[in-house]
Amino acid sequence: MRKTQTTILMKQHIKLSNRDVVEETLRLLKNNPEWKERYAKYAKAIKDNGEKYGSNSRKFQLKKPLYIYSSITKAKNDSSTSTFDMRFAGQSIGEITVNKKGLVTLKVSDQQASYAKENFDYDRAVGFSAEWHTQIASEYRSKFSIQKSTKETKIHSQEHRIENWMLAEFAKKTRKEGKLLCNIQPVRLGGKFFQLATPLSASNHGEKPKYSSQNGGGIDILARVNHTINRRDNRFAVIELKDENKPEESQAMTIQQALTYATFLACLLRSDSGNDWWHILGRSKEVPDDLIIDAVTLMPKGNSEEGSLEEIKLDELNVTIHPHTLYYEKDKNGNPMYFYGTLRETLANKGV
Repeated sequence: MRKTQTTILMKQHIKLSNRDVVEETLRLLKNNPEWKERYAKYAKAIKDNGEKYGSNSRKFQLKKPLYIYSSITKAKNDSSTSTFDMRFAGQSIGEITVNKKGLVTLKVSDQQASYAKENFDYDRAVGFSAEWHTQIASEYRSKFSIQKSTKETKIHSQEHRIENWMLAEFAKKTRKEGKLLCNIQPVRLGGKFFQLATPLSASNHGEKPKYSSQNGGGIDILARVNHTINRRDNRFAVIELKDENKPEESQAMTIQQALTYATFLACLLRSDSGNDWWHILGRSKEVPDDLIIDAVTLMPKGNSEEGSLEEIKLDELNVTIHPHTLYYEKDKNGNPMYFYGTLRETLANKGV
Protein backbone atom coordinates (compact mmCIF):
# COMPACT_ATOMS: atom_id res chain seq x y z
CA MET A 1 0.00 0.00 0.00
CA ARG A 2 1.38 3.39 -0.94
CA LYS A 3 1.93 6.06 1.70
CA THR A 4 -1.05 8.19 0.64
CA GLN A 5 -3.36 5.17 0.86
CA THR A 6 -1.99 4.25 4.27
CA THR A 7 -2.58 7.79 5.54
CA ILE A 8 -6.18 7.70 4.32
CA LEU A 9 -6.71 4.33 6.02
CA MET A 10 -5.35 5.62 9.33
CA LYS A 11 -7.52 8.73 9.25
CA GLN A 12 -10.61 6.67 8.59
CA HIS A 13 -10.09 4.98 11.97
CA ILE A 14 -10.13 8.32 13.85
CA LYS A 15 -13.84 9.08 14.18
CA LEU A 16 -13.71 11.28 17.28
CA SER A 17 -11.58 14.23 18.32
CA ASN A 18 -9.69 14.11 21.61
CA ARG A 19 -12.17 16.60 23.06
CA ASP A 20 -15.06 14.37 21.92
CA VAL A 21 -13.55 11.43 23.79
CA VAL A 22 -13.11 13.44 26.98
CA GLU A 23 -16.64 14.86 26.79
CA GLU A 24 -18.12 11.40 26.20
CA THR A 25 -16.18 10.04 29.18
CA LEU A 26 -17.49 12.84 31.39
CA ARG A 27 -21.04 12.15 30.17
CA LEU A 28 -20.75 8.43 30.93
CA LEU A 29 -19.43 9.06 34.43
CA LYS A 30 -22.14 11.65 35.12
CA ASN A 31 -24.93 9.37 33.90
CA ASN A 32 -23.64 6.37 35.88
CA PRO A 33 -22.91 7.82 39.33
CA GLU A 34 -22.77 4.39 41.00
CA TRP A 35 -19.01 4.39 40.50
CA LYS A 36 -18.59 7.16 43.10
CA GLU A 37 -20.00 5.12 45.95
CA ARG A 38 -18.23 1.99 44.74
CA TYR A 39 -14.79 3.63 44.59
CA ALA A 40 -15.41 5.35 47.93
CA LYS A 41 -15.97 1.89 49.44
CA TYR A 42 -12.81 0.62 47.73
CA ALA A 43 -10.83 3.52 49.19
CA LYS A 44 -12.16 2.95 52.71
CA ALA A 45 -11.40 -0.78 52.57
CA ILE A 46 -7.89 -0.18 51.22
CA LYS A 47 -7.18 2.38 53.95
CA ASP A 48 -8.58 0.09 56.66
CA ASN A 49 -6.48 -2.85 55.44
CA GLY A 50 -3.48 -0.88 54.22
CA GLU A 51 -1.20 -1.38 57.22
CA LYS A 52 -1.83 -5.12 57.34
CA TYR A 53 -1.49 -5.50 53.57
CA GLY A 54 1.76 -3.52 53.42
CA SER A 55 3.19 -5.44 56.36
CA ASN A 56 2.32 -8.80 54.79
CA SER A 57 3.88 -7.76 51.48
CA ARG A 58 7.24 -7.59 53.26
CA LYS A 59 7.04 -11.12 54.69
CA PHE A 60 8.49 -12.67 51.52
CA GLN A 61 11.05 -11.75 48.89
CA LEU A 62 11.40 -12.50 45.20
CA LYS A 63 14.39 -12.40 42.90
CA LYS A 64 14.21 -10.95 39.43
CA PRO A 65 12.85 -11.67 36.89
CA LEU A 66 9.88 -12.45 39.16
CA TYR A 67 7.69 -9.59 40.35
CA ILE A 68 4.71 -9.14 42.60
CA TYR A 69 1.53 -7.37 41.51
CA SER A 70 -1.33 -6.14 43.62
CA SER A 71 -4.82 -4.93 42.73
CA ILE A 72 -7.72 -3.03 44.24
CA THR A 73 -9.56 -6.32 44.72
CA LYS A 74 -6.66 -7.89 46.61
CA ALA A 75 -5.77 -4.82 48.67
CA LYS A 76 -9.34 -4.13 49.82
CA ASN A 77 -9.91 -7.72 50.95
CA ASP A 78 -10.79 -7.50 54.64
CA SER A 79 -10.22 -11.18 55.36
CA SER A 80 -7.39 -12.34 57.59
CA THR A 81 -5.37 -13.44 54.53
CA SER A 82 -3.52 -11.10 52.16
CA THR A 83 -3.12 -12.17 48.53
CA PHE A 84 -0.53 -11.20 45.90
CA ASP A 85 0.00 -12.13 42.26
CA MET A 86 3.42 -13.54 41.26
CA ARG A 87 4.31 -12.79 37.65
CA PHE A 88 6.99 -13.54 35.09
CA ALA A 89 7.17 -11.21 32.06
CA GLY A 90 3.82 -9.80 33.09
CA GLN A 91 2.16 -13.23 33.14
CA SER A 92 0.64 -14.65 36.31
CA ILE A 93 2.50 -17.79 37.39
CA GLY A 94 1.32 -18.16 40.97
CA GLU A 95 -0.57 -16.67 43.90
CA ILE A 96 1.05 -15.80 47.21
CA THR A 97 -1.01 -15.70 50.40
CA VAL A 98 -0.04 -14.53 53.87
CA ASN A 99 -2.39 -15.57 56.68
CA LYS A 100 -3.01 -13.87 60.02
CA LYS A 101 -0.16 -15.84 61.61
CA GLY A 102 2.28 -14.62 58.94
CA LEU A 103 2.50 -17.98 57.18
CA VAL A 104 3.38 -17.49 53.49
CA THR A 105 2.01 -19.95 50.94
CA LEU A 106 2.57 -20.26 47.20
CA LYS A 107 -0.35 -21.59 45.16
CA VAL A 108 0.23 -22.71 41.56
CA SER A 109 -2.53 -23.91 39.23
CA ASP A 110 -2.23 -26.84 36.81
CA GLN A 111 -2.13 -24.38 33.90
CA GLN A 112 0.67 -22.36 35.48
CA ALA A 113 2.68 -25.50 36.24
CA SER A 114 2.25 -26.69 32.63
CA TYR A 115 3.60 -23.37 31.38
CA ALA A 116 6.67 -23.76 33.62
CA LYS A 117 7.22 -27.33 32.44
CA GLU A 118 6.97 -26.35 28.77
CA ASN A 119 9.24 -23.31 28.96
CA PHE A 120 11.54 -23.80 31.94
CA ASP A 121 12.10 -27.54 32.29
CA TYR A 122 9.96 -27.72 35.39
CA ASP A 123 9.50 -31.42 36.13
CA ARG A 124 5.75 -31.54 36.72
CA ALA A 125 2.60 -30.21 35.06
CA VAL A 126 0.47 -30.41 38.19
CA GLY A 127 -0.33 -27.46 40.40
CA PHE A 128 0.31 -27.33 44.14
CA SER A 129 -0.12 -25.31 47.30
CA ALA A 130 2.92 -25.25 49.57
CA GLU A 131 4.58 -23.13 52.23
CA TRP A 132 6.96 -20.53 50.82
CA HIS A 133 10.27 -22.11 51.90
CA THR A 134 9.44 -25.72 51.10
CA GLN A 135 11.47 -27.48 48.43
CA ILE A 136 8.66 -27.66 45.89
CA ALA A 137 7.89 -23.94 46.16
CA SER A 138 11.56 -22.95 46.04
CA GLU A 139 12.30 -25.16 43.03
CA TYR A 140 9.32 -23.75 41.15
CA ARG A 141 10.46 -20.15 41.68
CA SER A 142 14.05 -20.99 40.80
CA LYS A 143 13.06 -22.29 37.36
CA PHE A 144 12.16 -18.74 36.29
CA SER A 145 15.59 -17.38 37.14
CA ILE A 146 17.12 -19.18 34.16
CA GLN A 147 19.14 -16.66 32.17
CA LYS A 148 17.43 -16.75 28.82
CA SER A 149 15.86 -14.02 26.76
CA THR A 150 12.15 -13.68 27.40
CA LYS A 151 11.84 -13.09 23.67
CA GLU A 152 12.83 -16.74 23.18
CA THR A 153 10.27 -17.89 25.75
CA LYS A 154 6.63 -18.52 24.99
CA ILE A 155 4.95 -15.38 26.25
CA HIS A 156 1.18 -15.18 26.14
CA SER A 157 1.29 -11.41 25.63
CA GLN A 158 4.26 -9.41 24.37
CA GLU A 159 2.45 -6.29 25.52
CA HIS A 160 2.33 -7.61 29.09
CA ARG A 161 6.03 -8.50 28.86
CA ILE A 162 6.92 -4.96 27.79
CA GLU A 163 4.59 -3.55 30.42
CA ASN A 164 6.41 -5.50 33.13
CA TRP A 165 9.77 -4.39 31.73
CA MET A 166 8.63 -0.76 31.80
CA LEU A 167 7.38 -0.97 35.38
CA ALA A 168 10.71 -2.41 36.50
CA GLU A 169 12.63 0.20 34.50
CA PHE A 170 10.60 3.15 35.80
CA ALA A 171 10.97 1.80 39.36
CA LYS A 172 14.74 2.27 39.28
CA LYS A 173 15.90 5.10 41.50
CA THR A 174 18.91 6.67 39.81
CA ARG A 175 21.04 6.65 36.68
CA LYS A 176 23.59 4.59 38.63
CA GLU A 177 21.11 1.71 38.32
CA GLY A 178 20.99 2.30 34.57
CA LYS A 179 17.71 4.23 34.70
CA LEU A 180 16.89 5.36 31.18
CA LEU A 181 14.24 7.95 32.07
CA CYS A 182 14.54 10.00 35.24
CA ASN A 183 11.78 11.71 37.22
CA ILE A 184 9.23 8.96 36.78
CA GLN A 185 8.12 6.31 39.29
CA PRO A 186 5.24 3.82 38.99
CA VAL A 187 2.47 4.17 41.55
CA ARG A 188 2.29 1.13 43.83
CA LEU A 189 -0.30 -0.43 46.08
CA GLY A 190 0.95 -2.17 49.19
CA GLY A 191 4.44 -1.52 47.87
CA LYS A 192 3.77 -3.65 44.76
CA PHE A 193 3.06 -2.92 41.10
CA PHE A 194 -0.60 -2.53 40.28
CA GLN A 195 -2.95 -1.26 37.60
CA LEU A 196 -5.77 1.04 38.61
CA ALA A 197 -9.04 -0.49 37.41
CA THR A 198 -11.61 1.89 35.91
CA PRO A 199 -15.33 1.57 35.10
CA LEU A 200 -14.62 2.38 31.46
CA SER A 201 -13.67 0.41 28.38
CA ALA A 202 -11.60 2.26 25.80
CA SER A 203 -10.16 -0.64 23.81
CA ASN A 204 -12.23 -0.18 20.64
CA HIS A 205 -9.90 2.07 18.71
CA GLY A 206 -11.53 5.11 17.18
CA GLU A 207 -14.86 4.36 18.90
CA LYS A 208 -16.59 5.96 21.86
CA PRO A 209 -15.58 4.72 25.32
CA LYS A 210 -18.12 2.53 27.10
CA TYR A 211 -19.17 2.30 30.71
CA SER A 212 -19.06 -0.95 32.68
CA SER A 213 -19.87 -1.54 36.33
CA GLN A 214 -17.99 -4.87 36.25
CA ASN A 215 -15.49 -5.23 33.41
CA GLY A 216 -13.91 -1.85 32.84
CA GLY A 217 -10.36 -1.43 31.58
CA GLY A 218 -7.30 -0.81 33.72
CA ILE A 219 -4.64 1.87 33.38
CA ASP A 220 -1.55 0.17 31.94
CA ILE A 221 0.91 2.24 33.96
CA LEU A 222 0.00 4.94 36.46
CA ALA A 223 3.10 6.92 37.36
CA ARG A 224 4.26 9.93 39.31
CA VAL A 225 6.23 12.36 37.16
CA ASN A 226 8.22 15.49 37.93
CA HIS A 227 8.40 18.26 35.35
CA THR A 228 10.41 20.67 37.49
CA ILE A 229 13.97 20.57 38.78
CA ASN A 230 13.58 22.56 42.00
CA ARG A 231 10.37 21.01 43.35
CA ARG A 232 8.17 17.99 42.87
CA ASP A 233 4.88 18.95 41.30
CA ASN A 234 1.75 16.97 42.10
CA ARG A 235 1.33 15.29 38.75
CA PHE A 236 0.26 11.83 37.69
CA ALA A 237 0.86 10.31 34.26
CA VAL A 238 -1.72 7.91 32.84
CA ILE A 239 0.27 5.78 30.40
CA GLU A 240 -1.25 3.63 27.67
CA LEU A 241 1.28 1.13 26.34
CA LYS A 242 1.55 -0.66 22.99
CA ASP A 243 4.21 -3.15 21.92
CA GLU A 244 3.75 -2.14 18.27
CA ASN A 245 3.24 1.09 16.35
CA LYS A 246 0.95 0.36 13.42
CA PRO A 247 -1.99 2.00 11.61
CA GLU A 248 -4.49 -0.31 13.30
CA GLU A 249 -3.30 0.91 16.72
CA SER A 250 -1.83 4.30 15.88
CA GLN A 251 -0.64 6.88 18.34
CA ALA A 252 -3.70 8.96 17.44
CA MET A 253 -5.98 6.13 18.57
CA THR A 254 -3.91 5.19 21.59
CA ILE A 255 -3.88 8.72 23.01
CA GLN A 256 -7.67 8.57 23.13
CA GLN A 257 -7.47 5.50 25.37
CA ALA A 258 -5.09 7.38 27.66
CA LEU A 259 -7.41 10.41 27.67
CA THR A 260 -10.39 8.25 28.67
CA TYR A 261 -8.56 6.88 31.70
CA ALA A 262 -6.99 10.25 32.57
CA THR A 263 -10.47 11.79 32.58
CA PHE A 264 -11.66 9.08 34.96
CA LEU A 265 -8.69 9.74 37.24
CA ALA A 266 -9.54 13.46 37.22
CA CYS A 267 -13.14 12.71 38.22
CA LEU A 268 -12.02 10.21 40.87
CA LEU A 269 -9.67 12.73 42.49
CA ARG A 270 -12.42 15.37 42.47
CA SER A 271 -15.00 13.00 43.98
CA ASP A 272 -15.88 12.82 47.68
CA SER A 273 -13.24 10.10 48.11
CA GLY A 274 -10.65 12.04 46.09
CA ASN A 275 -8.34 12.86 48.98
CA ASP A 276 -8.41 9.23 50.12
CA TRP A 277 -7.36 8.12 46.62
CA TRP A 278 -4.74 10.88 46.50
CA HIS A 279 -3.14 9.36 49.59
CA ILE A 280 -3.60 5.74 48.43
CA LEU A 281 -1.78 6.63 45.21
CA GLY A 282 1.20 7.90 47.18
CA ARG A 283 0.66 11.64 47.63
CA SER A 284 0.61 13.64 50.85
CA LYS A 285 -1.51 16.64 51.89
CA GLU A 286 -4.66 17.11 49.78
CA VAL A 287 -5.56 17.13 46.10
CA PRO A 288 -4.39 20.52 44.77
CA ASP A 289 -6.94 23.09 43.61
CA ASP A 290 -5.25 23.24 40.21
CA LEU A 291 -4.75 19.65 39.12
CA ILE A 292 -2.67 18.59 36.10
CA ILE A 293 -2.67 15.05 34.67
CA ASP A 294 -0.49 13.77 31.83
CA ALA A 295 -2.08 11.38 29.31
CA VAL A 296 0.77 9.48 27.65
CA THR A 297 1.17 7.00 24.83
CA LEU A 298 4.15 4.65 25.21
CA MET A 299 5.05 2.72 22.08
CA PRO A 300 7.99 1.84 19.82
CA LYS A 301 9.00 4.21 17.07
CA GLY A 302 6.96 3.92 13.89
CA ASN A 303 5.17 5.85 11.22
CA SER A 304 1.54 5.66 12.32
CA GLU A 305 -0.58 8.78 12.52
CA GLU A 306 0.14 10.99 15.52
CA GLY A 307 -2.82 12.64 17.21
CA SER A 308 -3.27 16.12 18.62
CA LEU A 309 -1.23 16.95 21.71
CA GLU A 310 -3.20 20.08 22.58
CA GLU A 311 -4.01 20.35 26.27
CA ILE A 312 -7.61 19.83 27.35
CA LYS A 313 -9.13 21.81 30.21
CA LEU A 314 -11.92 20.39 32.32
CA ASP A 315 -13.22 23.69 33.64
CA GLU A 316 -15.84 22.27 36.02
CA LEU A 317 -13.18 20.16 37.71
CA ASN A 318 -10.35 22.70 37.45
CA VAL A 319 -8.22 20.00 35.82
CA THR A 320 -5.90 20.22 32.82
CA ILE A 321 -4.98 17.09 30.87
CA HIS A 322 -1.74 17.24 28.87
CA PRO A 323 -1.40 14.65 26.08
CA HIS A 324 2.17 13.43 25.57
CA THR A 325 4.12 10.98 23.44
CA LEU A 326 6.82 8.62 24.68
CA TYR A 327 8.56 6.42 22.10
CA TYR A 328 11.27 3.84 22.55
CA GLU A 329 13.93 2.24 20.38
CA LYS A 330 14.18 -1.56 20.74
CA ASP A 331 17.30 -3.62 21.32
CA LYS A 332 17.82 -7.13 19.90
CA ASN A 333 15.61 -8.64 22.63
CA GLY A 334 12.78 -6.21 21.94
CA ASN A 335 13.48 -4.17 25.06
CA PRO A 336 13.80 -0.36 25.04
CA MET A 337 17.29 1.09 24.66
CA TYR A 338 16.28 4.74 25.06
CA PHE A 339 13.21 6.98 25.14
CA TYR A 340 12.21 10.08 23.24
CA GLY A 341 9.04 12.11 22.74
CA THR A 342 7.32 15.07 24.32
CA LEU A 343 7.18 13.55 27.82
CA ARG A 344 10.92 12.90 27.73
CA GLU A 345 11.50 16.51 26.69
CA THR A 346 9.40 17.98 29.51
CA LEU A 347 10.56 15.83 32.43
CA ALA A 348 13.16 17.43 34.66
CA ASN A 349 16.58 16.22 33.54
CA LYS A 350 18.04 15.73 37.02
CA GLY A 351 17.15 13.58 39.99
CA VAL A 352 14.82 10.59 39.95
